[in-house]
Amino acid sequence: MSTLSSSSRVRTTVPTTPTASRVASTHATQASPHYSTTRRHSLYGVEDRVIIDPGSRIWKVGFSGEGRPREVLYAGGKSGTALWGLERAVNPADRAEENKLLSINLERCLRSVFHDSLLTDPKARKVILVEHPLLPLYIKDVIAQILFDNLQVPSISFASSHLLSLFTVGRITGLVIDCGHLESVALPIFAARPMFPQLRTTPLAGARLSSHLRALILLFGTYLPPPTTLSASANIPASSRATRVPQEVLTDAVIEEIKTRCCFVGEALGMADERREATPLGDLSSDIDIPPSDTTESDFSFAGGESASSQVDSDFSIVSTPRAPISDDRSHSGENYLEVLAAMYKRTSTATDLTMRVVPPVSQQTGTGHGTLVIPGWIRERSAEVLFEGGDVDESSVAETILDSLLKAISPLLFALWSL
Repeated sequence: MSTLSSSSRVRTTVPTTPTASRVASTHATQASPHYSTTRRHSLYGVEDRVIIDPGSRIWKVGFSGEGRPREVLYAGGKSGTALWGLERAVNPADRAEENKLLSINLERCLRSVFHDSLLTDPKARKVILVEHPLLPLYIKDVIAQILFDNLQVPSISFASSHLLSLFTVGRITGLVIDCGHLESVALPIFAARPMFPQLRTTPLAGARLSSHLRALILLFGTYLPPPTTLSASANIPASSRATRVPQEVLTDAVIEEIKTRCCFVGEALGMADERREATPLGDLSSDIDIPPSDTTESDFSFAGGESASSQVDSDFSIVSTPRAPISDDRSHSGENYLEVLAAMYKRTSTATDLTMRVVPPVSQQTGTGHGTLVIPGWIRERSAEVLFEGGDVDESSVAETILDSLLKAISPLLFALWSL
């Protein structure tokens, strides 16, 4: 009989299917990738917090200790619609439906922040929520409920947006102006303590700038529809195709792109006397009828006598007079005021006209390609002047808001010094 040698190998274990060890879920905090790539850390050590700055339209998200946000995103998606406004529904049923829709949109945004933008586990990250001084309480409740119940974050800390902005420049005392989409807010801060009683606001903000920019382009801009055939683009001159700007072209996305990429703030007008002489209708500043961004028809769009294929006199010229009479006296006075502004700003503007490719209206999509929008240079340079035009008690300019906040903040400080 043969026997096995002592050097032969013998299996000591039964072969089984390999299995991966299950990683137990934990709520322990983790260090952000930024911690291992820089020597400049946040105040919280390795436990870098998630920073969320929620706005009605734009959100900024990132990690603490980093010099810039990881991502700036539109809360309403590509359409750029606002999640909430300054007014709420009065009817209880409508308000309940509004709150339900708001909760759904906020949950979608917060999940996108953690899973798409930051790529981190919400259970392992403490959150710092940048809080606007006038953020409605019901919105804060909805955000906190979603973060705790749905995403199960360990903790939430609320921090003043104005105070954090002041910290970024190494100061603890100053006046911070936040120009958002719905309103502009001026808040004085003394020794790292916001002086909320001296807070001043004005509705002259991003939404008003968008409406004003839309009204100026509708009245003074030029639109070149796409040619019907390829041969027509070479044979028909641009002056023969130029028309008034259709309102369907100026969507919220187009206005936002013009506002962020094309507009700039020019130098202040030097002589106040020239401005006073060039604006004899200064008292009409409070009567301007600016078409809102969600309307379907506008007094500044042409109607009646001429069609969209009517011609203008010169290539890429600025349309300075209305094509059709407007019966509404208030709209007519507002249009005259805009024409006075155009006459004044054209003399001092040095900006050039800009062409922009836009999607044509549905009635013109049978042609070839996109339409061309011609934006006058003075509109690009002077459209932001609407934020600095005063004359209304309820809608003070940004400069008046800053001055009022300073005067209210200085008075108690002087009284405290005198009492010493």
